[in-house]
Amino acid sequence: LQGRLGPDGRLHAELTCDGVMLRGSASGPTADDQLFLSGSGTWDGPMDRPEQGRGSLDLPALVLRRSPYELRALAPLRLRFEQGTVHLDQVRLQTPVGPFEATGSLAEDSLAVVAVVAALDLSPLAPGLSHRPGRMALHLGGSAARPEVRGEADLSGVFLDSLLLGDARLRVAMVDTLAAEVQLLQGEPAAPVARLVLAVPASLLIRGVTAADEGEAVLAMDASGVDLAAPLSFALGQPTSGRLSMTGRVSTPLARLDSAWSWRALRGDLRFEEVRLQTLFDGDSLRLEVVPGGRVVAADDQVELHDLRIDLTRYSSTTRTFVPSGRLQLAGGLRSGAEARLTANLADADLLLFGGPAGRGSLRAAVSGTLARPEVQVDLEAVTDELGTVQGRLRGDATGGRLDATWTLGRADSLVLDGELPWNLAEGRLDYEQARLHLQSAGIDLALLESLVPELDRLRGRVSTDLRIAGLGDQLDLQGAVTVSDLEVGLLDIKPVYRFPGGRLVFSGRRGELQGFTSPATAENGTMSLTGDLDLSAPADPRYRLRLETDNLVCHYLDLFRAPEIDLDVTLDGSLAASRASGSVRLRNAVAEPILVAFNAPPVPPPPPTLRDAFLENMLLGIQIDIRDLKVDSELAEVQVSGAVDVGGTFYKPVFQGDIEIDRGQVFVLNRQFDFDRGRIVLNSLVPTRSLLDVAYDPFLLNPDLDLVASCKVTPIDEEDTEYAVTLSLQGPVQTASPEFTSDPALDFSGIFRLLAFGSVSSQLEYSAALGTAAGQLLSKKVEKVGLDEFMVLPSTRPDIGTVGQPSLRLGKYFDQLAFPLWVRYEAAIGEMSSGEVRTEYKLRPYLTLSGTAQSRYDRYGLGLGLKKDF
Repeated sequence: LQGRLGPDGRLHAELTCDGVMLRGSASGPTADDQLFLSGSGTWDGPMDRPEQGRGSLDLPALVLRRSPYELRALAPLRLRFEQGTVHLDQVRLQTPVGPFEATGSLAEDSLAVVAVVAALDLSPLAPGLSHRPGRMALHLGGSAARPEVRGEADLSGVFLDSLLLGDARLRVAMVDTLAAEVQLLQGEPAAPVARLVLAVPASLLIRGVTAADEGEAVLAMDASGVDLAAPLSFALGQPTSGRLSMTGRVSTPLARLDSAWSWRALRGDLRFEEVRLQTLFDGDSLRLEVVPGGRVVAADDQVELHDLRIDLTRYSSTTRTFVPSGRLQLAGGLRSGAEARLTANLADADLLLFGGPAGRGSLRAAVSGTLARPEVQVDLEAVTDELGTVQGRLRGDATGGRLDATWTLGRADSLVLDGELPWNLAEGRLDYEQARLHLQSAGIDLALLESLVPELDRLRGRVSTDLRIAGLGDQLDLQGAVTVSDLEVGLLDIKPVYRFPGGRLVFSGRRGELQGFTSPATAENGTMSLTGDLDLSAPADPRYRLRLETDNLVCHYLDLFRAPEIDLDVTLDGSLAASRASGSVRLRNAVAEPILVAFNAPPVPPPPPTLRDAFLENMLLGIQIDIRDLKVDSELAEVQVSGAVDVGGTFYKPVFQGDIEIDRGQVFVLNRQFDFDRGRIVLNSLVPTRSLLDVAYDPFLLNPDLDLVASCKVTPIDEEDTEYAVTLSLQGPVQTASPEFTSDPALDFSGIFRLLAFGSVSSQLEYSAALGTAAGQLLSKKVEKVGLDEFMVLPSTRPDIGTVGQPSLRLGKYFDQLAFPLWVRYEAAIGEMSSGEVRTEYKLRPYLTLSGTAQSRYDRYGLGLGLKKDF
């Protein structure tokens, strides 16, 4: 900056900026604000009459940054000052809302400026908002003392996220009064559906508000069938629909628009003709509808609600219709300098709507008086189908609220809660640290809660409570206990019922301890002991430690698994945010009878989707499983195994390592018994597999390595002097391993197949018949599981039914519960299962049998009498 001052008092100055950077300070703009300048400027004129001077400013580079926005020059900024007038020779700026261009001049007595944003884009100012390029224009005229403004902005195709809101228009005009009008257009073709008009005296914008100002600011609104899907879905974060029709006018005196403005300055009337909203609430489709005619009226330092009623309906998947779910009615008003009264009445509310059990509830709340001397009354009642009745009452004044609630189950069982919550409503503060609660129950029968847990087959016992709670925040203190007596828990499809004669959860301060949860050994079960503690030092994330120990625990799961001796020592330690399950499980002399083949069963459905649970996801596993003499009895194998497996990782990403040895056993192939020579199953996962639920559904996901060898000896019926030793081996990962058969003397695969299926190595046997026979023999052991006493697929030798040489099915059932035992048998060719023979045998005496046959294909029926004598 340089200049000179002449003897006549005339100043001539020149300014040069070359990459100047100005930053904000703590006392003014924030430190992140920046202004970058490059350019030059001149000034020439008398010092005592600056309005007569002349000057210019030429800035080729201009950047203003104010996080998160930036303004920069698109072309050199050129301004001239001459005879008290600023001329905008060239102003082209890139702004956060688009390229801005202004031309014209500004003087004390004359304003003439035109500003345009040719490609208006408001999305940087509002995340989630998008629209097609718009346009904004502003015309400034008049004088500095009495400016005149005309402006307009148009946006088309306005979206909130991916939902179309409509088109928007803004019109602004100001001479003596500022009038701003916003219109929303929806539909095809677009038509106005909502309008907001604001009228404010121009003096409010020019010189600010003073206590002497007269007049008022007025906001008028009108909506007719506005589609609210876009704004409601955007605000709530889930699909929501709605419509709005209303009219209203609200005003406030200008003199009240100062720092002391409050609701008392409002005047006006809002009338609702149609308000509908439909959204998802706790998994149910919820519809809210305001009854037409509701009003909000403000006048004479008071605001009142008139006939404001909201109907609630919920979609029922049973009836496939929306069913009434309650009505909310709001009434009352606020009055300056007088006692106010507001009431909210929720009647006949469906508890399912709020995530509760089936039932109905009501709530009535009333607030009256003043903030300094309030009176609060809240009454609640909920009547459920299965969980009894809950009744509650809250009464409050200036010092706090007193709560009384009773939960009644059945005829006599109840849980009572009473307490106090200090508050200061004038300051809007609740004193949680001084809160006091007392929870008390002489006893609740747990059988009333059995139906609420689908996994339980039986729940018995009683729970009594005497617990005092002081403070609901950092000063939380608990004293008392929850006592359980005669607890019986039966899990679905698992026997026996597990029993604990008694136990207590005792609280002292912020610590709770399990005491007395011990089940002594009985004739049907071993011992169990549950110990642990709960630490509430951090109430938002309490810590806990639970330990379960058993000795000779019995567990029977349907007919699939029987374990008479399970020793557990498992500890669960952690918090809701992170925990660890560790310990050991020992199985001795257990029996597993998995069903590998099911007759008449529908196709196996895919496994259910794994629901991600934060608690399970953050639980580390460290469980050692020790298996001793586990007997596996299935349609295909009878083996006894032992081994050890470590389960690490997490619930959703477990890692299995260990090995299982087959101590002894047999595998059945084509109804031949192969004795195991050796057998080993190795689990050596180095990376996590899918969740434990997936593994339980499909154990092959573990893909263990197999090393199995079994053998049998067969003497063919057509070579009685030759004995064949057949060896079966299965090696490699279970998902890719395939069985291999060898024999001594050596046979090819077809020969081994015929030998095992028919006891013959003859190549004259029909191969298709062999396949059918093999299938029947493979499944023959299954009949024990479904109650059949006879099941065979063999080449038929029955010329009387025309099936000689064909693979035929023979099955039968023996009914010994009748007065005389009865056999029912059926035989037919596999290719013609509907054309077979039914045969019955009715045992009249140990030596006397009555039999009957029916063969529809040859129209042959018969009845016979047989005598039997053993020699």
